[in-house]
Amino acid sequence: MLRCAMLVTLAAVARGATTDLTASAEVPGLSLPEGATAQVVATHENQGVTSPTAISQDVQGRWYVAETHRFRFGVEDNRNHEYWLEDDVASRTTADRLKLIEKWLHKFPEGYFTAKTERIRILADPDEQGVFARSEVFAEDFDEPLDGTAAGIFAYDKAVYFACIPKITVLEDSDGDLKSDRRKVLQDGFGVKVSLSGHDLNGFVLGPDGRIWGTVGDRGFAITTREGRRYDFPDQGAVFRFDPDGTHFEVVHTGLRNPKELAFDVHGNPITVDNNADQGDRARVVYVVDGGDSGWRMGHQVLMSFGGPVGVGPDVASAWMTEKSWQTANDDQPAYLVPPVGYLTNGPSGLDYYPGTGFLESEKGRFVVCDYTATPAGSGLWSFRVDEKGAGMSLAEPRKLVWGVTATDVSYAWNGSMMVSDFAGGWTSHEEGRLVKISAQDPYLADAAEEVARAMREGLETVAPDQLAAWLRHPDMRLRIRAQLELTRRPEGPALLVTAAMKGEGLERLHGIWGLGVIMRRGAVADTPVMDDHDFEDLPRTSGVQQFLPVFQKLLADPDAEVRAQAVKVLGEVGGVSDLANFGSLILGDDPRGQFFGTIAAGRSLALGSMTFIWQMLAKHGEEDAYLRHAGAYALSMISTDEQLVTLARRDEVGLRLAAVVALGRKGSPKIEAFLQDADMRVLKEVIRMIHDRNIESARPYLASRASKGIPYNLGEMTWRRLIHNALHLGTEQELRWLAALPAERGLPLSVRREALRVLEIWDAPTPIDGANGSYVPARTEGRVAVASVLGPMVDELTRISPEILEPAIRLIGKLGLDDSDVSAQRWLEIAQDSELPDEAQEAALKRWVLKNPSDRDAKLAEIAAGEDDALALSALAELAEISPEMAAAGVSQGVLSPNPRRKKTAWKMVPDVGGEAMETLIVEGLNRLAEAGGKDPAGLELLDAADQMKSPKVDAALADFSKKLEDGGEPLGTWMVALEGGNAEHGKQLFFNDGRAQCARCHRIGGDFGVTEAGPNLEGVADRGDRRYLLESIVNPQAKVAPGFGVVTVTLKDGSVLGGVLMKEDNDQVEIDMAGERRILDRADLESMSEPISAMPPMGAILNRGEIRDLVEWLAVQHGKREGGH
Repeated sequence: MLRCAMLVTLAAVARGATTDLTASAEVPGLSLPEGATAQVVATHENQGVTSPTAISQDVQGRWYVAETHRFRFGVEDNRNHEYWLEDDVASRTTADRLKLIEKWLHKFPEGYFTAKTERIRILADPDEQGVFARSEVFAEDFDEPLDGTAAGIFAYDKAVYFACIPKITVLEDSDGDLKSDRRKVLQDGFGVKVSLSGHDLNGFVLGPDGRIWGTVGDRGFAITTREGRRYDFPDQGAVFRFDPDGTHFEVVHTGLRNPKELAFDVHGNPITVDNNADQGDRARVVYVVDGGDSGWRMGHQVLMSFGGPVGVGPDVASAWMTEKSWQTANDDQPAYLVPPVGYLTNGPSGLDYYPGTGFLESEKGRFVVCDYTATPAGSGLWSFRVDEKGAGMSLAEPRKLVWGVTATDVSYAWNGSMMVSDFAGGWTSHEEGRLVKISAQDPYLADAAEEVARAMREGLETVAPDQLAAWLRHPDMRLRIRAQLELTRRPEGPALLVTAAMKGEGLERLHGIWGLGVIMRRGAVADTPVMDDHDFEDLPRTSGVQQFLPVFQKLLADPDAEVRAQAVKVLGEVGGVSDLANFGSLILGDDPRGQFFGTIAAGRSLALGSMTFIWQMLAKHGEEDAYLRHAGAYALSMISTDEQLVTLARRDEVGLRLAAVVALGRKGSPKIEAFLQDADMRVLKEVIRMIHDRNIESARPYLASRASKGIPYNLGEMTWRRLIHNALHLGTEQELRWLAALPAERGLPLSVRREALRVLEIWDAPTPIDGANGSYVPARTEGRVAVASVLGPMVDELTRISPEILEPAIRLIGKLGLDDSDVSAQRWLEIAQDSELPDEAQEAALKRWVLKNPSDRDAKLAEIAAGEDDALALSALAELAEISPEMAAAGVSQGVLSPNPRRKKTAWKMVPDVGGEAMETLIVEGLNRLAEAGGKDPAGLELLDAADQMKSPKVDAALADFSKKLEDGGEPLGTWMVALEGGNAEHGKQLFFNDGRAQCARCHRIGGDFGVTEAGPNLEGVADRGDRRYLLESIVNPQAKVAPGFGVVTVTLKDGSVLGGVLMKEDNDQVEIDMAGERRILDRADLESMSEPISAMPPMGAILNRGEIRDLVEWLAVQHGKREGGH
């Protein structure tokens, strides 16, 4: 059979392939597979290549290069502009984003958003060595405020397709001067948000269906196609396709974060690689399927990285991590999503598939993806296979193919060599860049590859039909596809394609099927746009469906399972088939791939007669198989009425009910509420998820009603967060009373009870950012009940709540200004002095007692301030300082000398409030002690802050003297030494994983093993590698001590040769460097010179303040030994 034969062949090739890499003799620092050579064919200095992001070769062998000059110079990133976060989350169109820019324009230099242009460069006329002799700017003037990044380029026939938010533009050079003189916008409306830089519009690749496919990141899109169809996906990335003339734009797969490119294997399976969220998740290999949803929404990033700035609190739980949405198939995932097939890379970028000729034979049947981490040491190209597994796919045998290059794109040339664009490192546009060509010394099927290049150069328009048909058996996939598409334009084409489909061998049959699919769908493959004042060329449709349906009926019964699967897939894509095809034979068959495509085809064809077949399939597979469940739910959403789906609530099969819920959710139907009574926890969770996350507004009251009647405690934190924020959104008395009762529910997770209290705080003025999914969903205002009306009578009850959440409960009383007259001063004092309670609860109670203004207030405060309970004493001292600074002076003076760090820190914070000459003297003495200690003191930062606030000549002089003493003492870290001790480890953890400025987790992990190269050292057990000073120096001056394995060096040997790689270790006699897997041990006696190791990590002192650095050090200082499972 075709499928089995292909899998056996590919597996055999892969098993025989080497994974060893050797240093390139031609390109320093680059490591290659055995049998490959490298050559730099274009540079910034010689050809002007600047910050290249994407490349494509035209039929004449010229290379187009997309260059970004606006990346971080007009193309911004929310991590640098947290002030506009709420506006960005709210943005749903490019017009909204333009308003955002105009609103905040005062924060930028004049002309900032139009100062630079994105650019397309063309490289031509390679010399005998392959170096391009000619370089021209093919097109520019992409410099409007909404423009950028230039991230996709595709040369097809006479046109060049350019992906640059907010538009897909097609360009043409009509006079052959290598400069574009015609351009037309095919589609506008991409990039409705700023999001994170790099989450752009990308592309492109020609699919076996004759359409051009591309991707877009979670900057989202809101577009209207030429046919009038509207797509609104403002918070997620997607895969899309369109005919080359710009018509029939269609979104295929959604729920992606940052998919860079797309590639097809020989069976037409589309694959992309989606980037991770820097939260301990991994970049994912994604099998793109019709109607697929991978589960990502920009709101996940909002909650994980920007919870504080948008008002939903730090350390917010996110469904992406909590519900394991990013992982391969598991039982905790939402039922609606299509899981990834595996994990690979740290920073996925360009992607291609080996076409079958002209390179290394070992790459046959394999994809190649760029892994960009900003430094050559952590960047390069991975090779991997994706095998068909059941209805889905699985990642197989990933390995490094090329290493030591900051690759942004990779593309196989017509002759089979591989071209790589090298950004030359970094995260911003800069005046660097090059193209590197990787060639095989002994190219596989070299003559066939030359035939491809010649055919492309001469054109297929004049090739005889019989030759085109013969090329359907060619070993190069690209020529097979081009021949297949050319046949759709020829009168003889249909008959030749039928013959190939019915009587051909191997892959020839698939190309015959795909070619017929193009004819049935639109008559012939579309041409590129006609560049004149008229509309796009409109090729006439034929009555292909009726004409070729008998052929496809036979193909659906073919003995070869892959032929059946491809035939039914094509029928689903052409439309108009209805119940004329026997979809049921595949839906109920024993081949999962045939079931998958048959089910989707039935849905797309509106084959109502297949509905019961789909029910039977889902009853059997819908609970366990995520791919078949997706196919069934997707199909049912197209062919079923809401009422028909609701009837499935009475069925016994969980898988069938799950699929019905997903189908209703896809439709946004309020009738989904019928499943709120389902006894199965997974079904109930999916209903709640669909109603809340998809904002099915008219179903929200039903959700609230179901919650008020009692929900099982074990539904998980995210489900409860959805219920809480649904109540906040509705705002009625019923929801408020339900929410007010939650904190007392001891069976609930503590985090849920805390969230209920936090939401009660903001009930009267809720943030428009949903705290469960991070989307922009302003709460209802009509009929909203004031929180005090319900909580007022509950004040005494709040004081008797569980100790773990007593502090936020007391804070809630004060924040809302609730009347606590029913709570006596004595009751507050008893709570304050209850040593069994958490410190925070005692302190909050003491504040409430002070507000009661008891007659013995001052004396009691002085007594408590002198007590041994540090936390309570500090709180009393703070209260005393506000009432009478003079009374607090003695306690403050004693506090700054306390051996307890917390007491000492709090005392220094009070010094400016107390003020006076005595406090000035206290600071001067403290600075002298701090200088003598070399800046090391857990309260040193609070002392310096107090000194800064005093604004006294005496203190200013002491402060200057302190800095001078540290500098004169030879301490290279200077005043950073105050960040050595005394931090908050929990806050440091939040900085590491969630801070949008520092982005620590972008390059570092804590434990875990997913078989990928990391951009920075894994910090598991980092506290065992050095003391606190080592940690501090690594943060504020990363170049001082580059961790072994993460510093790039260039070594010049005495014989004149130059090597580049990662410094692994060194001693007085030898140096060991890693050149992408090849370890070279060099004798120092043979070295002429070696550069200092270079780290890609920026000095964090320029990003974080001293307090944040101190917290980060504190957290890293407790990372000892091996952690289970990482983060």
